[in-house]
Amino acid sequence: MKKNLYKKNIVTKFYFFIYYVIKFIKILKYNYNIIFNIRINYSKSKFVCSLPRSGSHYLNFILNSYLQLINKTGDGIPKIIKSNINYEIINTIPDSRGSSPINPIFEINKYPTFLFPKRLGVLNKKKVNFDYTIINYSHYPLNNLNLLDKKKFRSIILIRNPLDAAISYILLLINHRLGNKKITTKFINNNKEFILESIDQVIIFFTYWNSKYNDKKRFSFVKYEELISNTSSEIKKILKFFKIPINMRYIKLSIKLNSLKYLKKKGFKNYIIITQEKDRQLKKVIKKIIINKIRNNSQIFKNFYKI
Repeated sequence: MKKNLYKKNIVTKFYFFIYYVIKFIKILKYNYNIIFNIRINYSKSKFVCSLPRSGSHYLNFILNSYLQLINKTGDGIPKIIKSNINYEIINTIPDSRGSSPINPIFEINKYPTFLFPKRLGVLNKKKVNFDYTIINYSHYPLNNLNLLDKKKFRSIILIRNPLDAAISYILLLINHRLGNKKITTKFINNNKEFILESIDQVIIFFTYWNSKYNDKKRFSFVKYEELISNTSSEIKKILKFFKIPINMRYIKLSIKLNSLKYLKKKGFKNYIIITQEKDRQLKKVIKKIIINKIRNNSQIFKNFYKI
């Protein structure tokens, strides 16, 4: 019995060895095709580069709903996924990934194929094409878009008042770091160095895009504040930039379907940062710490905001 079992184990091991060698070769071939053979028509491609905490998810949901409606590929209603996060259990959050496919170029950049067996089906495709119907989201230059020609690609640039963006970003980072502990002003005052380092992300983002400010043909800047206060007009502006057909009825419906009121009806629970004190008080303390560093870099913000 032991000898037979040993022989079976050898055969099984050999089978899986050959299986994964074939998969590995396919992965290499797939990656090679994406890196060297894929050709992108940048006049047709659609990108959104956003500053963190500046409404990229909100914009993503609205545009995803609109594209479903205008292309008649769905009902535009945000999909719901369940998520268990270490610092807080969120029963339901809206998610567009289920109905928003990812371009192959981002499949490699964001999701290493060998880590996601469910995605291995793409390896059987003989030809890899860039999907021009998809809007691609990124925090570039804070993350890499290594496979793109930076001199050619066009993008919507989503920005926010740097002070407000920095405060919101810092609170999010602190919340992740503390887990399920409550944030206090004492903790913030004891971690000034960490807070000051965190706003470098905001400075890097504005420094890069400030250098592209006058390139109106390739880049269109959208402010978070205007996206929130005048959503319909800003969505129309974005659609025009992407050369997507404009239907005002679908724009209004997409905004309605992604409103907080509607999402709550669908079971969405808003993300809440766990605090021991009032949120306003925490923001006031953070602002006092970072205001000088923001003002010292006011030159890079002047085309967008007065600090």
